[in-house]
Amino acid sequence: KLVSKIYQYEFSYLALQSEMIELGGGVEKIKFYGFYYPKGYDAVERPLDILQIEKTRLFSMRAFQMKASLSMMNASETINGKNLSDQDLKNKFKNMHHIEKNSDGILSFFTDNHHHVVLKQKELLVERPHGHLMIHGDLTHVSEQVMATTNFMFGLFNSHLVLGNTSFNKMLGDSRNPLNIQKISGQRIYVRTNDSYEVLGVPSYYEMGGTTTKWYYQLNDDALIVETFVDMDHAHQVLRIYSETGTPYDIAITSQILMGVNEYQYDIEYEKEERTLLFKAPLHSMFIEKYPHLKYKISSSKDFHIVSEKDAFNTDDQNGLLIMSYQYQSEIQLDTYATFNEEFENMPDIDYKSADSQGTAYFESFTDGLHLSHPKFQEDLNKLSDITFWYTHNALTHYSSPHGLEQSNGAAWGTRDVCQGPIEFFSAVQRYDIVREILIKVYKRQFIENGDFPQWYMFDKYYQIQAHESHGDIIIWPLRALAYYLKATSDLKILSEKIPYMSMEKNQFTEPVTLLQHVAKQVESIQKTFIPETCLPRYGGGDWDDTLQPANHDLTNKMVSGWTVALLYESLKELSIEIGGHHQAFAKELKELSIKVKADYEKYIIVDGIPAGFIVFNGDDITYLLHPRDQKTGLKYRLLPFTRSMISEIAEPKKINPYLEIINKQFKHPDGVRLMDNTVEYKSGKKTYFSRAETAANFGREIGLQYVHAHIRYIEAMAKVGQANDAYEGLFTINPILIQETVNNAYYRQSNVYFSSSDAWFMDRYQAKKEFNRIKSGS
Repeated sequence: KLVSKIYQYEFSYLALQSEMIELGGGVEKIKFYGFYYPKGYDAVERPLDILQIEKTRLFSMRAFQMKASLSMMNASETINGKNLSDQDLKNKFKNMHHIEKNSDGILSFFTDNHHHVVLKQKELLVERPHGHLMIHGDLTHVSEQVMATTNFMFGLFNSHLVLGNTSFNKMLGDSRNPLNIQKISGQRIYVRTNDSYEVLGVPSYYEMGGTTTKWYYQLNDDALIVETFVDMDHAHQVLRIYSETGTPYDIAITSQILMGVNEYQYDIEYEKEERTLLFKAPLHSMFIEKYPHLKYKISSSKDFHIVSEKDAFNTDDQNGLLIMSYQYQSEIQLDTYATFNEEFENMPDIDYKSADSQGTAYFESFTDGLHLSHPKFQEDLNKLSDITFWYTHNALTHYSSPHGLEQSNGAAWGTRDVCQGPIEFFSAVQRYDIVREILIKVYKRQFIENGDFPQWYMFDKYYQIQAHESHGDIIIWPLRALAYYLKATSDLKILSEKIPYMSMEKNQFTEPVTLLQHVAKQVESIQKTFIPETCLPRYGGGDWDDTLQPANHDLTNKMVSGWTVALLYESLKELSIEIGGHHQAFAKELKELSIKVKADYEKYIIVDGIPAGFIVFNGDDITYLLHPRDQKTGLKYRLLPFTRSMISEIAEPKKINPYLEIINKQFKHPDGVRLMDNTVEYKSGKKTYFSRAETAANFGREIGLQYVHAHIRYIEAMAKVGQANDAYEGLFTINPILIQETVNNAYYRQSNVYFSSSDAWFMDRYQAKKEFNRIKSGS
């Protein structure tokens, strides 16, 4: 029976349940009243008025027993692995560390090659399923030669299998349900038990390496093992299933073939030759125009025959399932290849062990064998070592194959995003050659019409797909990235590089000009956004925090973000310093502009010694938002102006200690710093100032206010102002490895992935607002 509660998760679902009825006991009557109300609402703030029902109608329905139809394959019955004891695990893994436990035993741990192993017991505790995204190919130069596949612990062995553009070029579909209720998507394995085939579900354990994944299903007298792994250097992926004892089984492998963006878009045809299946671009598909020779090939190690959905599931539905049936096999391997060329290249064979060694060495190469040691804090440093490996993997995914476990489509760079994560990652590992490439690619997207940059854009043959607008801070990020690149490399030759613009009107690149000319146009465009008689840039469509996009369009031209002003000051100041020796006139212009920006920052943004989150110009009057003087939003402090003022050095040294006191009192919580001192009030989705913050029903991600990216900037700020202990502590507050050792009331989460936020477990926005103080107290 359903629980009569509202639990507002990220997906909306309304369920009304009738009283329980026992069939066969005579006539039962149910009364249900429904009314169609044609008027639309922006928000429903209270129940609608009770209406007098004028018409009723009796529907006679007959319930009767019907024998369930028999089918060859049964998706409702799963084969789950049996629990393994702690001793079983110790026998299988010799080097177990970062062992996560509860009262029932081991839940997860790390082992050799940074592998992370998750037990079935932990998977059953978490709301978000454990998953892994494997990428391979040319990851550093952002070419289309990057292949990816996503899998999940609950028995989804491949999904979102794609070469190149992660939105348009997909071969396999995405997981459509995090609870694994629907088992059509991706690639599944069915094993015959008695009269029917049952689908593999949650294994005894799930093991993730950089380029490998393993599912271990302990059965009564055998174990089934499924491995997926990828070739780091080629467009080649492998799925292997085998019996630990060599026992043969009847097995069926289902794959939902897309060859495009979404399910059910195209008629999928394939060519079968002996043990090989070839899939080409469907007619009228998106990618046939850009990549007419893109094709995928599945090669099987054993003979198989194709089974129709009708025969397999006794249904007339067509779900695009390829069903490969095998009889009496103890081991099966499927090799999947992809190419943009007319012919497939010859690729070497690869096995699980060599793929693992290859992948581990590749991801470790970026940190050059990083090893940290300390006589007192070695366990802490070991956590940092393992999470650095996985954050390297995550960062390269974000950069080279933009999508994620929960963001199934992407395929685009955000201008703000690529100027932060990838550029700062490659700077940290001293790959300035790649930083240089990124900067040139970013400046190629500057619009010739207005000098601004798109909020996001695709970078392959779909490059014409892009946004034509952006938030107010977007234009500043390439300037900042260039300044810090020059500071690290002194590579002033980059300013002479000839780079085209992008024409917004023609949707094509223009004739090239020097990067220095791009920058001059960029600075000129920034100045055009200033509020009249100030050097403060308009808010435009928003700033870093997407939840605070203005609800009222008039605010885009009247409002200023205190954070964006500090970011602009930092960028102008740093760039003026770095080009001063060679481009003196322009450097002088930038320096003078930065001084004016700082003066207006002090004049308008700093009020009563505190930076305002936003200010709104209304003629001669100024309204302060997210500041102690704020009388409208109910919010008094915003984190970002505090941390950015420290990072940018726009804050005078004497202000640092008072700012630290405010941060500790208003923003710091057991699981990290929050974006504001309180949550925006939710009024059934009614908008006043901020679109997303006031309309999003789920209290999570940015809405929940602990956004990990902002916490990382807090760590940066603490390091900048010499607060070493706060910076060090902050690293472990967000490190998912054994996070309960740092955050006492943290719930279980996947330990080898970057999580975008830490969400307080409230049922809905109303409870979050009412009980917000419980987050700080940890109650």
